[in-house]
Amino acid sequence: MKPRILLLRSTYEDYLADSLLHGLRTVLGSNAVDFPKAEFLYSNYPESFRQSLYGRGFTLYLDLVDIPVQRSRIDDRLRMNEFDVVLFADLVRTSTELVRATSMAKQSRIVLVDGADSNQLYPQPAIMRAEPMKSLVAMRIALSRRKWTYFKREWTAEASATDVVSRTLGWLRPKSIHAIAFSIPESKVRDEAALVKIPKRKDFPSHIVDPEVAAHLGAQTKYAFENEAAYYDDLASSRFGITTKRAGWDCMRHYEIAANGAVPCFRDLHLKEATCAPHGLDETNSITYRNVDDLIQKTQRLSESEYAALRRGAMSWVRENTTRVRAKQFLDVVWPTWEGQA
Repeated sequence: MKPRILLLRSTYEDYLADSLLHGLRTVLGSNAVDFPKAEFLYSNYPESFRQSLYGRGFTLYLDLVDIPVQRSRIDDRLRMNEFDVVLFADLVRTSTELVRATSMAKQSRIVLVDGADSNQLYPQPAIMRAEPMKSLVAMRIALSRRKWTYFKREWTAEASATDVVSRTLGWLRPKSIHAIAFSIPESKVRDEAALVKIPKRKDFPSHIVDPEVAAHLGAQTKYAFENEAAYYDDLASSRFGITTKRAGWDCMRHYEIAANGAVPCFRDLHLKEATCAPHGLDETNSITYRNVDDLIQKTQRLSESEYAALRRGAMSWVRENTTRVRAKQFLDVVWPTWEGQA
């Protein structure tokens, strides 16, 4: 049976919360209820507003079909235990709702999704500042009486084990952690038939986020394209795409590069811990480099067969990281009896 999921979210764009909603809606239909409604995810959102969205609204936004979803009387429906799962999809921004929602939804499973760029575990200092100790204690008591699940994107072994919050409030921490990462709509992953029509005209794209590499190649570090199609075509016509760690390791750019048939070149990827998103990028589907000289050497010495193998690996990787696949992985953890064939 498909679970009924209430996805409580903030009013801001958030790649993790929004890509998870995209996948859950794809798999569960109207059983996935976003509240408040993520207006900018839907295809009927005004195109004229796209430029004001994070990342100019490329890839994830204005893509989801806006089907009828019942969003009224949420509090009453929580009290009536209408939802099997109550999902806090953007934990740092929605933490103030935890005590209130959990006190109403007595039988729902509680799921916390932590997409913060920091590797600090819940409750992060941002939550500590927003919530007095009384509320934090109430949160933990409310959760301790429930079956709840915690997902973390920037999850490392260190997990800020030395910070004051961890040392003094360790009892507030989750007892178990599940990995999660960004994902990309399957409609944005090009198939081979489309890619063969776009010749590889150059090694690197016009938009390069690594300042050292951009300076060496004379490329732009800022947005180079006004529309998504031009950005995708530039990637598709390039042999490689450049990506780096920014505030956190995970970034939609990794997925966009692979989805458009280029091989991701990821600066210092070897330093990322296995528990931390993105997952599955390795020497079979990407290139890790330390500086511009290392990048140029590694890309230039690839044979055509080696390049083709990396490219195939990147395409396989991104197909395993669509929003549909991520939603199924999520459901396998929080609701194992769901209809997995959906």
